[in-house]
Amino acid sequence: MSAFFRSCFNPARLSGGICLADLVRSWARHRPPVEVDRAVDQIGALLRADVSEDALRVWVLGTLGCGFDPGLHGMPMAAWLGLVRDVLAGRGDAALPQEAWLALRPWPAPDLDDLGALRHLVRAYFNRDWRSLARTSEAVVERFVDAEGPARTGELVDDIDALLALGLGEERLRIVVLGRLGSAYDPRPDLPGGKTMGEWLRAVRGIAVSSAVSRLPG
Repeated sequence: MSAFFRSCFNPARLSGGICLADLVRSWARHRPPVEVDRAVDQIGALLRADVSEDALRVWVLGTLGCGFDPGLHGMPMAAWLGLVRDVLAGRGDAALPQEAWLALRPWPAPDLDDLGALRHLVRAYFNRDWRSLARTSEAVVERFVDAEGPARTGELVDDIDALLALGLGEERLRIVVLGRLGSAYDPRPDLPGGKTMGEWLRAVRGIAVSSAVSRLPG
């Protein structure tokens, strides 16, 4: 499914005020019918899955790499996916408002190759079995510092600084960390009242710096 979203909704195609129907139809015209049918079926399966709107956004924008965020124009992800599916299947002639496409600016998703240490932290240490490493997320970060050493820890700090400097906002930070980087740890339910992804990243940075300093010789 990611092939459809990455190719149909990549930033290079999201320009010129093109409407949704024309964009999707253009993609479908250049693909074998079996590939179009597969995309329709996969979107349908995604819509039937029992997931929240928030989780759906993380999956589509993060994991599947969709370059267009309908939420920026007031459209829920589930409703937008249904519209895309219907256009692909030839059942609809709907389009997003022309001004929505004209106002579209691809959001500055980071180059994940430049976030190697952060990606390693969340995939190797904050996978679904992260509690087998330690009881708290803070202790998991300390395990990272112990195991990876000062150079890798320094890279982690630089990665977090670079990501936060993009000014993505809370929701897009979550999409990057949970969706594109592949973390299984969501900090929001971890403490009473929740914790934002930005706060958690800053806390990880602080733990990494203090833990690395405490391990310096002499």
